[in-house]
Amino acid sequence: MREAHTLPGRRDDLLCNEDELPRPDELCVWEGTWFITRLTRQRRSGGVLLDDLTADDRPTVIGQDMAEKSAELWEPWTDRLSVALVELVTSETALYDGDHLSDGADLLDGALSKFQPLPAVVPARHESAWFLRKDLLVHVHGVWWLTVRARTSAALDAVRNGAPAEWVNR
Repeated sequence: MREAHTLPGRRDDLLCNEDELPRPDELCVWEGTWFITRLTRQRRSGGVLLDDLTADDRPTVIGQDMAEKSAELWEPWTDRLSVALVELVTSETALYDGDHLSDGADLLDGALSKFQPLPAVVPARHESAWFLRKDLLVHVHGVWWLTVRARTSAALDAVRNGAPAEWVNR
């Protein structure tokens, strides 16, 4: 966790857009889980089970924050903590809009036909997929939402013009 905070530095654009990586003094233990993320908008949390803390690159779990606490279940998320952290930083980067190079829209049929799929980072049941094209990184959540991160304004405009959708930031 020290490395997770050291490598990107104090970059809220990489760590705090939607799914926040808590600072070291904010880490806590709750019901047998050491939390590493607070997925605030989707009311989910991710972490490492205390029983797995001795592993070198421990597996992670994710759970839904339920009003009825007895209904909360922890399910496997990633096989390794390092993979969960890569997913978190990549997702946060895609969602950062302080430089106006990110946007989102409903996923349209055929919208990803010109993109190269990247290897899966999280299990398929979490409905998260990444795609790449020159100067563009695309995250698809479920079968309905597309988030685009561009290297340049021209690349973002090109994808917006090529996929007639109701873009959030257009």
